[in-house]
Amino acid sequence: MNIPKSPALILAFFSAALSSFAIILRAQETPPPVVVLQETGMPSKDSPEFARKQLERALPRARFASTEQLNSLLAEAATRLLVLPYGSAFPEGSWPVIHEFLQHGGNLLVLGGRPFTRTTYHNDSG
Repeated sequence: MNIPKSPALILAFFSAALSSFAIILRAQETPPPVVVLQETGMPSKDSPEFARKQLERALPRARFASTEQLNSLLAEAATRLLVLPYGSAFPEGSWPVIHEFLQHGGNLLVLGGRPFTRTTYHNDSG
């Protein structure tokens, strides 16, 4: 088999390989589209608690966020899905941010229970 060794063909091959590599790098730089609320001490209502390791296995590359981090993460264009793993419970103080995210086309996955029926909030004891 006679393989042509022209500089143009070799350059085209390397150019295609570099383009593919650049696409892979850009995909890794793009923030993951999934944000999981992970708040220490938040109770789960109408659903079992999900361990973080379970959620990490089920949602690889997902970003885990506290209620304080939700505002900035839900505002990112790359974020397409918010996961609330506490059943019916949700952080009352984050409702405006969550509502805005949903109004602008964001998606929601609530693990158990009826969404937004049990509010939670931080106080001096937790």
